[in-house]
Amino acid sequence: MRGLSSIRALGIAVAILHVAPPAAMAGDDLMRMVPQGQAITPRPITDAALVDLARAGAPVWAGAAETLANVEQQPGLTTRGAKEAQIYRTISPSVVLVLVFEDGEEKGLGSGSVIADGQVLTSWHVVAGARRIAVVFKPAEEGKAPTRADFVTASVAKLDEVSDLALLRYPKGAKSVKPVELGTAGEIAVGADVNAIGHPIGKTWTYTRGVISQFRKGYKWSDGSLVHEADVIQTQTPISPGNSGGPLLSDLGHLIGVNAFVTTAEAAENLNFAVSVLDVRKFIAASSGRVAQRLERVPPMPEPAPCQPKLLYSGRNPANDADLRVADLFCRGNANAVWIYPDDTSQSWCLWMDTSGNGDADVFVYDWNHDKKWDYSLIASHHDGKIDLIGYHPDGKAWPSRVERYDGQSTPWAKPPPVVRP
Repeated sequence: MRGLSSIRALGIAVAILHVAPPAAMAGDDLMRMVPQGQAITPRPITDAALVDLARAGAPVWAGAAETLANVEQQPGLTTRGAKEAQIYRTISPSVVLVLVFEDGEEKGLGSGSVIADGQVLTSWHVVAGARRIAVVFKPAEEGKAPTRADFVTASVAKLDEVSDLALLRYPKGAKSVKPVELGTAGEIAVGADVNAIGHPIGKTWTYTRGVISQFRKGYKWSDGSLVHEADVIQTQTPISPGNSGGPLLSDLGHLIGVNAFVTTAEAAENLNFAVSVLDVRKFIAASSGRVAQRLERVPPMPEPAPCQPKLLYSGRNPANDADLRVADLFCRGNANAVWIYPDDTSQSWCLWMDTSGNGDADVFVYDWNHDKKWDYSLIASHHDGKIDLIGYHPDGKAWPSRVERYDGQSTPWAKPPPVVRP
């Protein structure tokens, strides 16, 4: 059942866990929650609680519900383990082994990321001076050694010595893999978890994980003969020779850096660096590369305008038993999120979102005790209108710290919130 009739104008206890959200709800139906005759005027979101979620929750949830889909095969598995495994399963086929040959012999190796059909992003120092290059794709069977069928000849399309980046080209259609998506500056935060996939000392398709230690702008480093400069992400994510050129990934699976070098000074530990996605975007957009000897500076490319969520309606629902906030949270030009504040204090405050953009609400997040902290979420991870996962939010944040399969099981939120007396 679709539309307003499926939720009885929010007059039922949709916010209590044992009463599930509607089987499917079109994004357009969010506007039908607004009483007829009310003006719909997009305007900036100013409510502090909504702003906080727009800044923290929306970037995490937008298009990310499917990253939890495989958890349904693993009951009780924590989000942390499932998330890392999902990142590896999703991204590793798009991480290639880069081999450099000279006079028929292998002279070096590194890592690279497929960023478009026929294009591999890697480090300049991995392929500098190469006469012949091959990229090796991951075999379909995990742990199996590559065969000749996995090798594809590549050539250098563009180099930038200054930022230590290179773009390789191979025949389009030679391999069918999903390109790695480039991230944004907003995903680079000190303390944030990051992931790396590469081939340390030839140990192919190795996954490691760590945190961002610092983001250093205009950082200079030397490889002994050239001085490089870029905005770099300092991490303690374990990397080794062979990881160079491979992706540093955010927890959304987006490429936010290209692993480039480690500090080998005496007594130095866990000082690893990746060229940031800001330099990657400038490199890809530039018509040609730069040479390190000249250390040329080019005007920075303007960052894409950040998403500015718009509030479309703030007021009462048609049944006049709940306050509503209807918004374009993901900057798509339509209603894709609604906050619901029922008058009945036994019902949870909740947020319904269409995260995938397919027109159906697929994430339902709840604050059951009205303390402005999220408690649990129900997720249709396949965007088919069927709730199949439940997320738990003990830290009150928008993204769950643990998810499980949801089969209508009893939970603490099936009861009214406790009464707190002075």
